[in-house]
Amino acid sequence: MAEKEALINWIRKHKKKLIVAGVSIPVILALVIGIKNRNELTNLWESMIKLADKTSKKLTDTAISADLDNIPVPKTMNFKMPKRESGLIDVRPHIRNLPEGWKPSEAKIMSAPKMGYELKPSQTWVEPHTKRKFAA
Repeated sequence: MAEKEALINWIRKHKKKLIVAGVSIPVILALVIGIKNRNELTNLWESMIKLADKTSKKLTDTAISADLDNIPVPKTMNFKMPKRESGLIDVRPHIRNLPEGWKPSEAKIMSAPKMGYELKPSQTWVEPHTKRKFAA
């Protein structure tokens, strides 16, 4: 029992040295093995790069490009949406909550009642406008 406690105390006392030895010995061994086998490791690395280049070239050569404008649409789904086709969206007037610390302009505050809006603090109203739709 005393030997066990002595061993535990010795490990606690030399804990940092044991950790350094446990990490540094494998690193030194890996360096020695790497230096001895440098040519083989270099050849392996170059072959991996060549394989990656070949694979990426195959992927780009065999990629399928879809011509979305020429995909046939069933007659049941053939309906016109001019706004969608043009990429434009009509935005209606509405109240907008402003980020913290922002305030509406005096012009918006004065014109809100005329437009039928009752603004709370940190709110403004947005005039009708047209914007471009971006697809994600």
